[in-house]
Amino acid sequence: MNPPLTATEIKKLIAAHQSIIDFGSSSDAVDDEWLVNAENALNRKLSESYRWFLKQYAGGEIGGEEIYSIYGIPFESANGGHSFSTSNES
Repeated sequence: MNPPLTATEIKKLIAAHQSIIDFGSSSDAVDDEWLVNAENALNRKLSESYRWFLKQYAGGEIGGEEIYSIYGIPFESANGGHSFSTSNES
């Protein structure tokens, strides 16, 4: 198994593939309070790597596929491309 990529390596990969990557920037990121609110709403802790991504790039797309983000709007108002349920119901 390969070791995880470093932040520097990830940034180099992103820079090398700008033709298919469309990310925001750290100036687009929401503050830590929104991350905590998201964790509370999901009843799950966000991984450190995802928190890093959100703080660096806020969100965006790779090859037209959205990398989900946390938007600075009430969670009930956010409308993403998929609908997820937190229950075990089918």
